[in-house]
Amino acid sequence: MKGRNGVDSSTRAGRPVRTCVGCRRRDEQAALLRLVARRDDDGSSSVVADERRRLPGRGAYVHPRPECVESAVARRSVIRALRLTATARIDLADAPPRGAGAARMKGPHRTDRTGETQHGRARRACHRGHRKRV
Repeated sequence: MKGRNGVDSSTRAGRPVRTCVGCRRRDEQAALLRLVARRDDDGSSSVVADERRRLPGRGAYVHPRPECVESAVARRSVIRALRLTATARIDLADAPPRGAGAARMKGPHRTDRTGETQHGRARRACHRGHRKRV
């Protein structure tokens, strides 16, 4: 069933949805790469990938596909979304690839294919009255 915003609400039940600044398509937040502006030592700003989604500040989301990233940089939509000046530097070379076969975070906070963390599964199992081994 399609919701008010045209997104199929049955497949995204309770999951945050964001818009890719490259292709303008809406997708689940877990499928997108978050970009944030960081202040350099010399006072200028640079755009970096926030793989863990923990850096402070305003974020812009883009699909981790080369065509989406290139489109967002060429159209300067990353700069507009982050409300930066025209002199901001975009530094995405150190961003690890995401998707099938990509290296994922290690530890209890890494996500599986469904976007769920190991920590979240163990916590829910504990609240059901028994603890599953994960």
